[in-house]
Amino acid sequence: MERLCDRALAVKELPDSLRCLALAAVILSRQARGLPDGDVRATAAGLKAAEQGIEPCAAGLSAVVDPEGFLTAFRADAPHTRLGAGSLAPMLRRQGRVGELLELHTGYAVAAGRFASDQARSLHAVEYELLLVPGLPPAVTDEAASRVEWILGNYPFAAEEASMPRPAVEHTLALARLRQGRFAEVAPLCAAGLAGDHGPDARATMLATVALARRALGQPHADLVAAAVSLSAHADLVAEAAEDSRLAGVG
Repeated sequence: MERLCDRALAVKELPDSLRCLALAAVILSRQARGLPDGDVRATAAGLKAAEQGIEPCAAGLSAVVDPEGFLTAFRADAPHTRLGAGSLAPMLRRQGRVGELLELHTGYAVAAGRFASDQARSLHAVEYELLLVPGLPPAVTDEAASRVEWILGNYPFAAEEASMPRPAVEHTLALARLRQGRFAEVAPLCAAGLAGDHGPDARATMLATVALARRALGQPHADLVAAAVSLSAHADLVAEAAEDSRLAGVG
């Protein structure tokens, strides 16, 4: 792995974000072999994409490369695992491992310290994946909603280095309101996301979110479901919205 990363790092035009990822992979390779990595960390310190340190990137990569080992480390409260939990959450949800996804949810405290922004991004990813699961206990849904509200109030969206768009977090809060039965609050929270261009998957998911809320309110929604399906039938919530409409005999 390190040899392959060295070849990638030799490319002069390689963006800093990919250079950071390659350096993180080298660090993981060194750690697995018990080798020092101070030189790699020193190189990473000079990259704009790694201004906060290489740890967030390495943690996310670790979660993807070795999910079971990462879960064990997370349970043991190993350093920086909360920076990578958001990378593991989508896999757990897609595999139906809701119990372990709940472990990630309950294993967080309020983000603070040097990596507070990175922890907030990771926490947002965990809460989003959790809220995609229908039928959660109300207490879990309420706690997830509170955390998303906290992120909206504390994450530095306007900062130059911010990599998490506010409309994405507003949509996650809309999803929380949908699960809480606060249907009238859903569409306004999706408005900014639908007004921008965030790609077909994101748009389809937001349309499906609004459609589910409209369905619950007894309002027309078949056009939104059709638009979501045409954009990206496999995007988050689209299948749920389509099935919901089918059962209701709409569209």
